[in-house]
Amino acid sequence: MKKNFSYWRIFHHIFALPYCSLEKAYKASKRIQKIKKDYFLYKNILFSSKRSWQSILFYIDTELNHSVFKIYLSLLEYKLSLWLIQLFLIFSLFFKKNSKFDLNLTNNNEKKKKRKINRKLAWIKATLNDLESWRRYYLFSFFLF
Repeated sequence: MKKNFSYWRIFHHIFALPYCSLEKAYKASKRIQKIKKDYFLYKNILFSSKRSWQSILFYIDTELNHSVFKIYLSLLEYKLSLWLIQLFLIFSLFFKKNSKFDLNLTNNNEKKKKRKINRKLAWIKATLNDLESWRRYYLFSFFLF
């Protein structure tokens, strides 16, 4: 009985991993938006001192790089976990006689989950695309003067 419970926990963890990974990437993209919003506050407050302004720019750039790294790492984890689930499903179909899983992915709840996942992926992609142009225009245009 205890052995079946541990298998169930492993399967549950495997099937929950893509959602957790995507959520981490989504939170990191939200953090990028917050950093960009805070940039304008810092710009108005500390414009007088050039040295402190440069320190803030480098700090913001470091935080943005950290968030981008988290996004890409979480998206890689998301892709690998989806691959692992597909591999598991192939094996479960192969041994269907012994399997007690009935994976019907066409119900309404799954469609809502897929829509939510697609929205989050689109948000993350838009944030990363916007970040590149934002960095060129706002963050490093200060050094051109």
